[in-house]
Amino acid sequence: MRSQAIWHPAALAVYIRLEFYMNSAAAKGLLRCSGSGPYEVYLNGERVGRGLGPAVAEVAMWEQFALDVALREGENVLLVFAIGCG
Repeated sequence: MRSQAIWHPAALAVYIRLEFYMNSAAAKGLLRCSGSGPYEVYLNGERVGRGLGPAVAEVAMWEQFALDVALREGENVLLVFAIGCG
């Protein structure tokens, strides 16, 4: 999948939900994520990562999260909950 920035100036919090299907179990999965505020990433109901956004740093920092711990064959659900900071 290709990355795409998501902006919503009026939202204080954003939920992003993506359902996808895997034909076979993946040996490795990696998600790169950055936010303007704190966020949490869940895969199939299991928290796989979280980030603080620029709350700690002045610049956006990209975080990497291993997804292979929760990826499975068949249907998968990725959820990102982000709190906007501007």
